[in-house]
Order: sequence, then structure tokens, then C-alpha cells
Amino acid sequence: MRKTLAILLIALIAFAAFASGASEAPTTTNYDDIQEVQVGTGNVDFSGKTKYKKDIVIGVDSMLVTLDPYGTNSAAAADYDMPCFDRLINLNETEGTFEPELATSWSWIDLQTLECKLRNDVKWTDGTQFTAADVKYTYEYARDNATSMSSQLATLESVEIVDDYTVRFHLTQPNLDFLNVVSYFGMVILQNGAYEKEEGYRVTTGAWIVKEFVAGDHYTLTRNMNYWAQIPVTETITLKYYPEASARLIALQNGEIDICLRILEDEAAIAEADPNVQLTTIAANTCIYFAFNTSSGAGSDQNFRLALAHCLNKEEIILAACNGAGTPAVTNWGKGTYGHYEGFGDYGQDYAKAAEYLAKTNYRDIDVIVRVSKARDLNALLVIQEQARKAGINIIVDPVEAATLSSMTKYDNPTHEAVVFSYGWAMNGDDARQPYTASNVNKANIHNDRLVELINAAAAETDDTARKALYAEVQTINHEQAYYLPLFYSVIYQGIRNGVTGVIWGSGVNDFTYACAAL
Repeated sequence: MRKTLAILLIALIAFAAFASGASEAPTTTNYDDIQEVQVGTGNVDFSGKTKYKKDIVIGVDSMLVTLDPYGTNSAAAADYDMPCFDRLINLNETEGTFEPELATSWSWIDLQTLECKLRNDVKWTDGTQFTAADVKYTYEYARDNATSMSSQLATLESVEIVDDYTVRFHLTQPNLDFLNVVSYFGMVILQNGAYEKEEGYRVTTGAWIVKEFVAGDHYTLTRNMNYWAQIPVTETITLKYYPEASARLIALQNGEIDICLRILEDEAAIAEADPNVQLTTIAANTCIYFAFNTSSGAGSDQNFRLALAHCLNKEEIILAACNGAGTPAVTNWGKGTYGHYEGFGDYGQDYAKAAEYLAKTNYRDIDVIVRVSKARDLNALLVIQEQARKAGINIIVDPVEAATLSSMTKYDNPTHEAVVFSYGWAMNGDDARQPYTASNVNKANIHNDRLVELINAAAAETDDTARKALYAEVQTINHEQAYYLPLFYSVIYQGIRNGVTGVIWGSGVNDFTYACAAL
């Protein structure tokens, strides 16, 4: 979007200049007018004619624990990554198209080699030049370390520097979704050697720079006046953490904040009735699920997992979790993700089947501790607890902090028995690498060679029907094994005060780069 915006401005100005040059009469072209551009929720005037608030304040429901963009993969990270960092390519979710960002163009040399041409006019915030060496360093670091992107880069063999402004990605096998990886919000470009110096990842090429960071409370961004694309009209953006959703909404209504993220379902009507608030409803590509740690205890027993699967009434769960604002999920796959498949049907609440599966397992008359970190997930789990109790499955509910839950559910080193959690799916099928293979997103701690084989084969399959069949088999295996018990797809309510514009809402990731409010 940002690169497209810059091109649009330049093209309009060039056209106006050409038109004025063709006439001997004094030009009356108003260059201010042609610099008002549609961005997300409305127009933004980059000409300087319109006066804007200096600071935009955003109320958020989760807070960064680190400024390291590869240290986490969460909604909080997305809110930070999008305005502060650049990727090579941007995915326009509305149009479903790839757009230039730090890469000006790209082409497939063959099915396993992607070449990208880079911008030659980009400076890092420390004044040094952006080059291909930065791209090579970033991708190899993200692949080789336990980062939020390591599983998505599993098919990356090497990064070749052709010249200072050309790189080639060599893959171990064809991966039709590699462009989606390159454009993913978390695949940000860092300076060569960033992790060899203290907080080197704070040197960026993005439109915004971190000015102040108070962990657990807020962080403030200041605009990068040397940004290579259009410089934002807002001077600072502050993201402030409100652990209580009701307090966040009140702050929006009182004018303390300009943007309120993730308004609770039962408070959406309040926001909608407020004449000073604009409420946006987004059907998220996020699946809320129940998952056992399948490597130990009751969760390692397929029959026990299937017993719980047949206890669930998802309509009751949705009603309690989000006031009915959700869609029952048959598969844990993203609703809008390529390869989504529901042909096996849902388990259905069937206590007779639950009893049959329990009779086959040695895990009876035991307690299962289930961890949650969000109020929505807690409400869902309380209903699951009651539904399971009727089958003789005793669930102990254990609310913990989000950071604690993340540390307990690390892949290959988990300490949890089960969780209620969520995953915001990308649109490409290869995103299945994260929840099904070696990744900290794999909350079920699955080790299944067949799933890895299927996901690798699907990434290389050029026939659409055959590719979808491979992804259908992945989901069928999950259904049969009950690794993830899909509960529902969420709906997100976002709120802004009247007059705020320039926000690009997404089904999972939002972009506040050009957020502003006219005075």
C-alpha cells in the first residue's frame, strides 16, 4: 500500500505538470488538491493544506514484551511491525495483489529461484544505505534461529547477492506460496548485523521510529522524516495498553484515545450507538481452538482427545465466549485460507460416542489442567468445562498471563497439558507449516511426518485440484487425530473516533502508518 501510495502521488503530480506545460496560459492547477489520497478508512491530505492532530493514541488489548520483531508473533507485534518496518513486498489484502515495497520488482527464474530487484534510494534510520546485504542477513537470521518466521522459511536454502540491489532466493523445493512469506507482516527487513549490536533491530527503514517504550504500558512512535515513501502527516503515534476492554472503550468515547482495538462483542452495541464513534466489523480469518499437548499425558491419547471432541456444543461456546458473534468451525484451517476443507463434517455433541472413546483409554478419572490468557478464551473454556463434566472429564481452568502461556507452550519443550488459544491464518495454504510443523505456533506439539510430507508436497504442486486435495488430507488427519479441536471463527470490532482516517483494517493485521485526525 505505501509504495502504491507514493507512485500514485508522483503520477498525479507528473500528469498535472505535463498538462500545465502544454498551455501558454498561466496554470491554475492546484497541487494541494491532487495530493489528497484515499487510504483505508478515508482520505489523507499530504499537501500540508489540512491541519492534523500531532498525536494519534491507539488503545490496544495486548502489549509488546520486546521490540525485537522476530521475538514474537502476535497481534501486538503486528501493530508494531506494520508502521515501523518494511518488507520486500506488501500484500494488498483488499485487492489480493502483491505490491512493491523495498523490492521494486520480482520474477521467478525457475520454480525454485525468486529474484527481487531492490530500491536504491532507501536509507536506514542511522543514515547508512539499504542494500542486498541487509536482505540476505535478515532472511538467513530468521531462518536459522528460533524466530517467529523460522518455520515459514523452512524451504529457503540460501540467499544470493547478485549485486547491491538484486537478490535471489534459492529454495530447496518449489514453494508456490513463497511470495506470501516474503509479504508476511512479520518478515521485516533488518540492517546487516542487527543482532550483533545491542538493540540493533531498532535501526529500521520504516515510516515510524520508536521514541519511548515502557513494557506493559505503552510505546510512542515518531515519524521518520527521511522515510523513502510518503511521510505521515501525524507526528507521533502512541499505543497504550488497556487490559480491561470496557476501560478501552470508555477512553475512546471520552476522547482520550482516537482508535480502540478489539471492542468486546457485548459492548459493540454501545460503541455503535455513540454518535462520536465509527464501529467497524471484520470477519477475521482467526480460528479459536482447544488443543492438548499431544506429547504427554491424556493429550497423547487419540481416544481421549476424540472423547472431548464429542462433548462440544459450539453454539453454546460461541454464545458465552463472544455473545454469539462468531461462526462454528469444522476445521481449524482459516475460513478464507486457500485449501479450506470441511468434507469430513463436524464431530457434534454426542455423549454416547464420548463414552465409547473414553472406554478405550486408560485416562479416566483424571484432572486435565487447561491454560488460557484471554477473557474470551476463558469464557469459552468455562462452557467446555461444564460440557466435558457431563462425560466424566474433569477440566481444571488455569488463567495465566499471555507471556507465561507463550513460555509454557514452546514447541519441543512444552509444560502445558492443554490450552484454549487462537491462530490468525494468512490466506496462503502453506501457512499450515506454523500450526502443524516445528514452530512455537504448534500449540499441540504435533510430531507427524505425514503432515510435513503433505505440506511440502502441496507447496510444490502446480495443479490446483491436486494441491487442494493435499491440504484436505492435512485437515482430515487433524480431524481424525483431534490434534486441534476447532471451536469458532471470531468477529473483530474496531472503533475510531469521528474524523480519524488513514487506518487500513485487515482480517488479522491492521496498518496505522498513515493514521491521522483532522483538526
